[in-house]
Amino acid sequence: MITKASLPTNDPSDEELLSGGRRSIRSQARGVLIKVLAINFVAVAGTILVTPFDKLGGQFDEKGFITYVSVIQLLMLSYYGYKVFRERAKSIKHPWQSSITIWAMVSVGFFFLALDDFIAIHEGIDIMIHSIGSFQE
Repeated sequence: MITKASLPTNDPSDEELLSGGRRSIRSQARGVLIKVLAINFVAVAGTILVTPFDKLGGQFDEKGFITYVSVIQLLMLSYYGYKVFRERAKSIKHPWQSSITIWAMVSVGFFFLALDDFIAIHEGIDIMIHSIGSFQE
């Protein structure tokens, strides 16, 4: 009987990626999560403390300070997705034909979301559709 564990795979295991005394992937992920949560806390708390109360809502709207924090976080996610793809691709002959391709797609997806957040692509498309079709919002 063939089990999933007995099938050969082109993808390196986590143990193979961790050779050379590097930190475990879980430890690295935990560190990234803690950093992201700290950045979020500092950004939100700093915005609340620095911004006058009557203008506070605008900081959380599109193009407010928090939008730029979001862009930075999305770019970080894009970078880490690319980093995982690149690291795993080192030991694979045809990485684009492997299951690790998902990491490249994740990277591109988060990059697009960061770009959309920064230059408001979907808002522009929405305005264009409403103007072409003479739709009311």
